[in-house]
Amino acid sequence: MMMYLWTAPGWDKSVRQIASGVTDSASTARQAAETLLSTGQARSALVECAYTAMAMRALSLRYVRTGTGWSAHVSQAGQVVWTAFTGR
Repeated sequence: MMMYLWTAPGWDKSVRQIASGVTDSASTARQAAETLLSTGQARSALVECAYTAMAMRALSLRYVRTGTGWSAHVSQAGQVVWTAFTGR
């Protein structure tokens, strides 16, 4: 099953503030991260595609990142700009 992991770190680097989530929809993940960017609560955002896999030793599900997704920042004009990436 394909999942989308999103993170949006805050501005204060002295305090580790990172909003994050997991969803089965790329648009939902981007919308959640974009809300934090557009309100000034985050300095950047990352949405990465992942799939679930069984961890053999623990017999539990885990997320395996595919290396593809989108990164975002707020432009000087105040717009959220998304850029696709592959092969991270």
